[in-house]
Amino acid sequence: MDKQAYHYNKKKLRGKTPGTFRYFYPCDPADKPDKWFDGKAYAEIEVTEREWQILFSLDKEEYNDDHAYVRKFTPLIYSKDEEELTPEQRQKRIGGTLLFDEVSDDRIDICRAMKHLTEQEREVYTFARFKDMRQADIAKKMGVTQGYVSMLLEQADEKIAECDGDKTPDGVAWRYWQQFVKKGYMPNHVDVEIEYALTQLVFDFVPFIHWFYSVSDLIRFATKSYLFDNDKMTAEIAEYRATEPDEERQHFDDYYGDKPEIIGALYIRFVKEVRRRRSRGLHESDNIYTTFISMADKIAKRVHMTTAEFIDKRFMPYVAEKRMKSARQFYKLYTGKIFPRKIFKKVL
Repeated sequence: MDKQAYHYNKKKLRGKTPGTFRYFYPCDPADKPDKWFDGKAYAEIEVTEREWQILFSLDKEEYNDDHAYVRKFTPLIYSKDEEELTPEQRQKRIGGTLLFDEVSDDRIDICRAMKHLTEQEREVYTFARFKDMRQADIAKKMGVTQGYVSMLLEQADEKIAECDGDKTPDGVAWRYWQQFVKKGYMPNHVDVEIEYALTQLVFDFVPFIHWFYSVSDLIRFATKSYLFDNDKMTAEIAEYRATEPDEERQHFDDYYGDKPEIIGALYIRFVKEVRRRRSRGLHESDNIYTTFISMADKIAKRVHMTTAEFIDKRFMPYVAEKRMKSARQFYKLYTGKIFPRKIFKKVL
């Protein structure tokens, strides 16, 4: 979630074309960005009101998800005047001085984790995360470049994440997803394993997608399901086979009976999650598809290509290159060998 883009998109600025609205998304500086905000490059497209509503509703879900996570796990720093604050102020209160011995034990201990930072990393992290200062202002205050501040902040975030005390499935899946978004891969190359597992669900994956509001929601659920409770998978599969109707059991046996146990268990966990969401009154949605096609269509027009051409010639090669880089690293890590060229060509 790019917060800067989110706040600009929230303003619902009108486009040059009547009936359209401007929508910003981060891009690479080499892509000839339309705007620069706080040293970051952004491309701008015009969308209809319906497209704006779809895009912003998904961004809002992601933004709120992000804030819910931060609110849940950010420790509060107490002081003598704490009792004078309202509950809302206590929720938001983070003191200017970091008191390492006054952090609630049942929260991620960010303050203690900050002991692992260098002096400059700690200073940048405090300004950016606790005082909500912009990188440009931090750079001016410290007498360094904004790029240097950005680098220090990224290093600090990574160190904090490594010391993150939240070991729950949701917490781990969140961190894995955040690293994947930022760097294109997950810790220990888990993304390669999850990608393989999801491709094995090809016969059922499309229906599953309709029950997740965003790619983030989908991948985090898959990550959590893949990494945790592996010792329970045998029992879950046995229970599923024993309790499901004949048609469901036959489908499972036909498509997953000869697959590794973790694939069958992953399928069952997706099935149960879909049923749980349905029981809560949630409905299927094509938001993931609609958003992707809408965005691809707008970008394609901007680069003078058809949507199909953009997906085929620009988007898919970019994704393939990223995924193959991670796959090559995974292969070398576990075999000690270079990824075979003939396999590389076959995959591409």
